[in-house]
Amino acid sequence: MSGVLDALKKTDTSALIDAIKADGPATKIISWPNRENIKVELKILNASESRQAKILNQKEFSREGLEVGMHNLADYRASEAAHGMWRAILDPDTHQPVFSSAEEFRSYLTDDEISYFVNAYNALSSEEDPNKELSDSDYDELIELLKKKQDLIPSKVISLPMAWRLLRIMVNQVSK
Repeated sequence: MSGVLDALKKTDTSALIDAIKADGPATKIISWPNRENIKVELKILNASESRQAKILNQKEFSREGLEVGMHNLADYRASEAAHGMWRAILDPDTHQPVFSSAEEFRSYLTDDEISYFVNAYNALSSEEDPNKELSDSDYDELIELLKKKQDLIPSKVISLPMAWRLLRIMVNQVSK
């Protein structure tokens, strides 16, 4: 993070933002499940795209008159994944989404194919996680900080892989 702060001190903000935009999102070319000859580009969604996916998923459930509860939480999460994944699967030549909506995405894929893409997305997200370099002692310090100041959780736990690792560490500590 200090590299970004150093860059901000050395240059004006618009130049830094232009450089970030020019670099683009993290992407990876992968094969379609069980079809090695079909390649797609998988990209990490930005915060705005992720938020839009969540909002549209909530609207879809409301429109259908469905309330989210323990009985359909898995369906809700699967639907939320579909709303995000259609945005994340791109044509490698045009860098545009292959699908135009979650419904179109679901109409072409099986549940197993959707799981494949979700797993590939999570793996790419983990590879690109800016916090993956934290050492075990850094995680221990983070846990101690969050125990003292729980209100810092939203600003300190900024990725799902990080949250899962913290959860595994804490569960392991409790089970000992």
